[in-house]
Amino acid sequence: MIPSTIRYGETLLQRLYPSMGEDEILQLLKETWSRSYVFEDYTHFKESPYVGKYVNVDPNGFRRSKNQAPWPPDREKYFVIFMFGGSTAFGYGVPDDQTIASHLQDFVSAGGLRKVAALYNFGRGHYYSTQERILFEQLVAAHCLPDVAMFIDGLNEFFYYENEGTAVSKAFEKVLAGDVGQLWFKELRKRSPVIQTFRNTRKTVKEALFGRDLGKTKERYRDRHPAKLMRCIERYTVNKRMIEAVSSSFHTKSIFVWQPVPTYQYNLELHPFGKAGFGRHGYSAFGYPMMWEYVQNHPLGENFLWCAHMQKDTQEPLYVDLAHYSPMMSKELARYIYGLMVERNLLTLKVTHAPSRKSEQILKIHQEST
Repeated sequence: MIPSTIRYGETLLQRLYPSMGEDEILQLLKETWSRSYVFEDYTHFKESPYVGKYVNVDPNGFRRSKNQAPWPPDREKYFVIFMFGGSTAFGYGVPDDQTIASHLQDFVSAGGLRKVAALYNFGRGHYYSTQERILFEQLVAAHCLPDVAMFIDGLNEFFYYENEGTAVSKAFEKVLAGDVGQLWFKELRKRSPVIQTFRNTRKTVKEALFGRDLGKTKERYRDRHPAKLMRCIERYTVNKRMIEAVSSSFHTKSIFVWQPVPTYQYNLELHPFGKAGFGRHGYSAFGYPMMWEYVQNHPLGENFLWCAHMQKDTQEPLYVDLAHYSPMMSKELARYIYGLMVERNLLTLKVTHAPSRKSEQILKIHQEST
């Protein structure tokens, strides 16, 4: 039996994965969490190539989407979109054909583009704006250019609250200093996303089997400093400006999405996975209101899409674990992003057509939020 079934019951899983049976969900979660990371120049690590039933990662560094176009991208034939982000953009906990990227490709393809849309999902676990900028620059340097480069951020911006670099930066630092003994291994255990994933999974199974009272677990990381949260915001805006400079130089359009997170304007009564607290993700509860205030006083341009409000009035469970989107949420976020792209003329369509009733509702929600 799936640990989540033990903890939360079959009804919740059926609501989160209405088209999948228990064995299929188990296989999906196994493929999501059993994979390792591998070394990559400059960004330190990336998702390793993988072939599965539900999760497939191309050797060229992107997760395969529905109707995946070949690599390298052909801008003569396709309207090419590169998507960057962390594990939510990658789509931890959902199959290839139900990621944000797959749904967005469907919406864009049905919208009347002059070319067939070809979306490449470069979302990777633990990535935030600094690594995404570096990855984008490396792709550009390799002459792999998209028509649109999209960056989905927010969650990991505040996860890396101390600006400590990537998840394995300290481990590399100790190696270069010649300390390859126990201190390096201790640091690797603490910071490696692979080992952390294993430890978290083991903890989840243990709590499920032994019935630990999650409500009594102390919330960590309550201590927060406004100055450090503001530095996270400033780091993001500087990375945004640098990405825009590169994009402009190579005639690529850049779009920046500020994503929804469970700690901001979401009814946590619908989110049983958060009963033990959100750990480092708890910083988002304080950083997101600061970011919203910042955006009001420092507009980030038409290419910045604030999507964090979209879950405000929902009555559905939207997360398959602490922070990753359900299949339904992935589709609705893709729909919301597409609606804003059309509203702001960020896509060049063959014809101008009236938005659907669903699109009108999306735009109304966004206008009321802002």
